[in-house]
Amino acid sequence: MTERAAILIVNGGKDPKQGKWIELCINKILEHTKWSNYHIYVWNNNLEDTAVVNFLKSIPLVTLIQANPGESLAHVHAVPLQRLYELALQNRPKYIVAMDSDAHPIQDGWLTKLISSLDKEVVLAGVWRDELKKAITPYIHASCLCTTVDFIESNNLRLDFIAPNTKTEIHDTLSVLTEKAKELNLKMFKLCRSNKNNFHRLMGGIYGDLIYHHGAGSRVNISFWDEAHNESNVEKNKQLVEIATNLVFTHYFEYIQWLQGHNQEKNFEAMMLELKKLERRQFKPQNTIQFSWKLFERSLKKLKKILINKK
Repeated sequence: MTERAAILIVNGGKDPKQGKWIELCINKILEHTKWSNYHIYVWNNNLEDTAVVNFLKSIPLVTLIQANPGESLAHVHAVPLQRLYELALQNRPKYIVAMDSDAHPIQDGWLTKLISSLDKEVVLAGVWRDELKKAITPYIHASCLCTTVDFIESNNLRLDFIAPNTKTEIHDTLSVLTEKAKELNLKMFKLCRSNKNNFHRLMGGIYGDLIYHHGAGSRVNISFWDEAHNESNVEKNKQLVEIATNLVFTHYFEYIQWLQGHNQEKNFEAMMLELKKLERRQFKPQNTIQFSWKLFERSLKKLKKILINKK
């Protein structure tokens, strides 16, 4: 009998009502998962999104946990992951998979491939986040991380533990698992970014040709590790995310095909190249170069016009 796998997903954070992401995530898991014994555990932070609650309750493979509106969580992602993990343990899974709501598999057998990679030496598998390595040490990312209960329990690890940051070392959700694997000189099966085409250094990532991760789908106030956190960058990122999100939900097949480098119609190629130019103009590391709002707004207007014409 196939050993049981538990998939843990946290829906929503501090800002948004992003129900469409969790629906896409769950539907793609159901479509592409061939592992015969798995269950999905979802923690929902967006309590007012009744449509999403009804959707999640309608899926037999999903156990839904609603956040307590009166509770202030120490961390809106890590704390729920630990609670979902503790709940999943009641059903005695062998494998644990964490997945972001704005990530999903794009290929059949994704879970089988991740689980099959684990052995006595390989203790972690999943999305290898190294795009921001100048700002944060690369690690197996929470957007898709697969490990065993044995690795977690035998090392007394907690999914809600994030070590304090220092000037030279930055930690993030679930990076503690990568740090422990390195400490024990154990191996990891890394799904590296496999895009043939990119419009952004982080967003729109495909990893190992198995997992898509949008990169900023479940947040509104967005800044990245390698850029200054200020109102200007947040506003520019919001504009960029709006367009990229539109692509996922209105041109999904074309968009994924373009990221993978497959042939596209000329109009779609032109649209993506315009988006790429927009991002290049938008990103100036640590704001060392003066940003031109006029140039940004001109490109934004042109790109939105293309999107409208394609609908």
